Amino acid sequence: MVKQGLPVSDDLAAFKWMIEELRVSLFAQELKTPYPVSVKRLMKEWGSYKN
Repeated sequence: MVKQGLPVSDDLAAFKWMIEELRVSLFAQELKTPYPVSVKRLMKEWGSYKN
């Protein structure tokens, strides 16, 4: 169970923004993203958090 109002680590917050950037790259391509992002990159990043 996740409790609301607890602080989130900087790494997890950055991962959340990577997900948002992926959404932009998929659904609003004309807006562009500040860095390359893909599902593969997100999965690699997620793997580094789990270890």
